[in-house]
Amino acid sequence: MLGVDMMKLKAQQEERLRESEIRRQLISEGVLGEDEDISVHSARKRWYLQRSQEALKYRRKKAAARKRANRLAELPRDRQIHEMSQHILKCMPRMRRTGARLSVSSSWPSGNCTSLSWCWPRRPRISD
Repeated sequence: MLGVDMMKLKAQQEERLRESEIRRQLISEGVLGEDEDISVHSARKRWYLQRSQEALKYRRKKAAARKRANRLAELPRDRQIHEMSQHILKCMPRMRRTGARLSVSSSWPSGNCTSLSWCWPRRPRISD
């Protein structure tokens, strides 16, 4: 057809289709933005960099937990409970002091709201 090599044209179309499929996959994984145009090689490089950073964060998190567990193993039981409660309070997200309560089960103990940025829910009173 007008001097066009149909085999070469078909190969080019298949290559473009593969690249667009890879592009859609990279966009869905968050490696590539919708309006971004980079080569497949640099997108893969970026993907591997993100995975290695995630792995590093995961290993650091596990190491910190292991270090905390080893340190707590040497302490008496009441001190372990105190240390873990302090750790949980430190790691919890801050809530505004608007009187909002956490939605947790009623088996949690009541707390003093004056020193915390959030309040424990009140336990229902059981009438005899």
